[in-house]
Amino acid sequence: MSWKDTEASVLQRLEARLSPENWKWLRGAVNWEAGDLDEASTTEVRHWFHRPSNKNGINDTGLCRTWIWQSWIKIQAGVAEPVNGNLRSYWYQIVEPFYNTHSLWPEEVLQRGGDSFEDYLYQEVLQFIGDFVRHRVFLYRPEWQFQLPSDSRYIIGRDRPKFIFYTEKEGLWNSHCMPMAEGGEDHLEIQITAFSTKGQPPFVAVEHLANELMNLPKPVANPVILACSDLDPWGLRIAEQIDAKMRFFGFNSVTTYRLITLDLFTPKNIKGARDLSGMTASSADIQHWLDVTGGLNGEAKGLHCDVINKSRREQLFKDIRLGIRKGDLADRFPLLKPVPLEQLAQDEEPIGRLYT
Repeated sequence: MSWKDTEASVLQRLEARLSPENWKWLRGAVNWEAGDLDEASTTEVRHWFHRPSNKNGINDTGLCRTWIWQSWIKIQAGVAEPVNGNLRSYWYQIVEPFYNTHSLWPEEVLQRGGDSFEDYLYQEVLQFIGDFVRHRVFLYRPEWQFQLPSDSRYIIGRDRPKFIFYTEKEGLWNSHCMPMAEGGEDHLEIQITAFSTKGQPPFVAVEHLANELMNLPKPVANPVILACSDLDPWGLRIAEQIDAKMRFFGFNSVTTYRLITLDLFTPKNIKGARDLSGMTASSADIQHWLDVTGGLNGEAKGLHCDVINKSRREQLFKDIRLGIRKGDLADRFPLLKPVPLEQLAQDEEPIGRLYT
């Protein structure tokens, strides 16, 4: 069976599974008139994806989306290997060699070394892959075998895996995540899931975690996220992102609590808070944060969760464990109000990037 036979079979399944909106997007995203890009001549590529208005004369969006689609189909057909790496690996394996082979880089960019257009196109490719995920055509893990990012890690809790201690700070893994995952220094406390990322949670990392939780001997259906993020507008957005990204995977429910509140900080910490009032470019995020949290006693000042001292941190851990045991987390921590993922894009950020 050829990869085109596989494509026909996959399209039939997708038409039955996708929503009308997502099916319409897929039909418009791929150039179905293009032939096999692996076998195409440069003349054919330039004919199929001709766009005189672009500096290189190529419709890069149509070309890259079609390449992504054909790559995915060929992996399923067994005529191409999975990426089995990260998103950058796909660029090195497929996109960059193709543009080199067919001399598709703009001439003036090549004269300067090609860095700026390559960087731009790489970011576009990330967005395009994210668009396929956003429209539920595919995920990162199954066929592609995209790996967990090196700056993200998790441990599934042995006792209560549905409770997920999450932090945006990879540097807090030992001091925060490990005590939660290992049950404290004496290992006698409940052991819950711990998850850390570097800043915003990558979608592929959340997918790996969600998949493992759903495939436990007793699958997790209603995860509870305990978000340890900075007490500032970006910390709130990160908590909203992890909540929204977990919801994408179809759990029965997702509940998220904000762990970091003003009472965890000392007067000295508060005195050293960062003044955000002059950051006009982030005024919408700052106002949203003030509306949700009240800021620092009504002021637009932010605090990093890293500065919380050991005694207050241990009290936080104690409150988490008691809240889990007694079932009263809602009485101890603010409940996060869910926000649709597509509303969490930064200014001028393509929505597809939220899915990478």
